[in-house]
Amino acid sequence: QIQASVRPDLRILVMSATLDTGSLAAYLAPCETLVSRGRTHPVRIEYQARPVNFEQEPVWEAAARECERVAAATPGDLLVFMPGAYEISRTLQALEGARGLRGCVALPLHGELSPEAQDRAVARQAARKIIVATNVAETSLTIDGVTAVVDSGLARIARFDPQRWSSALPRRARTSGRGGRAALRRESACASGPSASTPSGRRRNCRRCAGWTSPRWCSPSRPRASTTS
Repeated sequence: QIQASVRPDLRILVMSATLDTGSLAAYLAPCETLVSRGRTHPVRIEYQARPVNFEQEPVWEAAARECERVAAATPGDLLVFMPGAYEISRTLQALEGARGLRGCVALPLHGELSPEAQDRAVARQAARKIIVATNVAETSLTIDGVTAVVDSGLARIARFDPQRWSSALPRRARTSGRGGRAALRRESACASGPSASTPSGRRRNCRRCAGWTSPRWCSPSRPRASTTS
């Protein structure tokens, strides 16, 4: 709207490794699409034989158990995805009590940490390292030395309700290309997921801008049916 009205000279550049290029290009048309392809190594994806019931076994205990199995079968560092800082804290406690992971150093990685603590998580360590992170490690950075990923399949993703003009941060099921984080540097990478049937959460971040009374949505949300009791 700004480009079409007051700033026809405005240039918009959208960059991402995970966007749906086709729908975005149609939304921003006329526009050009540039693709830069990097190099990745083959990834072996493994799923749990049966879905994990997080009501009976907390996600941090399931992750610690899976870390023991994966650590015994692969070399290198491990990257564990958790939905939030609380789950990361509990996962670190569970990893400390795992007999098969003695000698490993477990480190958190999320946005609430100090820059020093975040640097410590991505830096090289003398011991084998297990990084427990939110989805900040999904696309925002590359951690050298990671050869295996243990994915809880969960993420807290900001959701915008266009009917209420408000945002929420619920915990959602999410499966994605997280396993590819183990394939950026080495071959024979391994990724472990919760279940092949875990539903995928879609990411949508929106913000109301001054003067936008009726924005044009790239992926419009369907109105929710209200119920009363």
